[in-house]
Amino acid sequence: MRTSSIVALLTSVLLVAGCGGGTSNDAPMTVVATPATEAASIAPAPTSASPPATSNEPVASTASTPVEALGVVEFVAAGALLGSLPLEVPPRDEYSIGLSGRYELGERGMLFDYGEPTHEGPFWMKNTHVDLDIAFVARHGDGDRDGRIVTIRQMQAESLDLVYSEAPYQWAIEAPLGWYAARGIEVGAEAHFLFDTPSALASR
Repeated sequence: MRTSSIVALLTSVLLVAGCGGGTSNDAPMTVVATPATEAASIAPAPTSASPPATSNEPVASTASTPVEALGVVEFVAAGALLGSLPLEVPPRDEYSIGLSGRYELGERGMLFDYGEPTHEGPFWMKNTHVDLDIAFVARHGDGDRDGRIVTIRQMQAESLDLVYSEAPYQWAIEAPLGWYAARGIEVGAEAHFLFDTPSALASR
């Protein structure tokens, strides 16, 4: 009788322990770092782009794309090339994922293309685990491959602050923290996409 009581007690303790933490997993996951209206996200790694095995965060389908297979944007000022950055270009339905779920940011960034030059939505960094720079780029000229930076902001990992552009924009380009400043890229610099952006493809 005493043995069976002990067994019953141990069983109930184990059942309680096994139920711990269920509440946090039941809540829907809100992702990060793109417009707060769509929620997107944060930083990729060139080789190990996946989050730790214990993470339940979604990762954009572009995360596993090798750097050499990414499209490139060049930044130019006064006719001089200041820097070039390989870009992940997620499908529009993954803007709510963006760079979330990544814990490293290698020499790559992410492009968000809104298809029209009057976009004004903010970004935020919920569930984004690395600090980022973001450049808001307005269309420059008649094509869908050339833009001009209208705002550059820094974004703190996991911050819920909304980050706005100072002017309407068509593209937003997330990059590693300090990437633009380290290359002397400032507001007014031109952005030249060396690949077909989603806007360019849609206009064909």
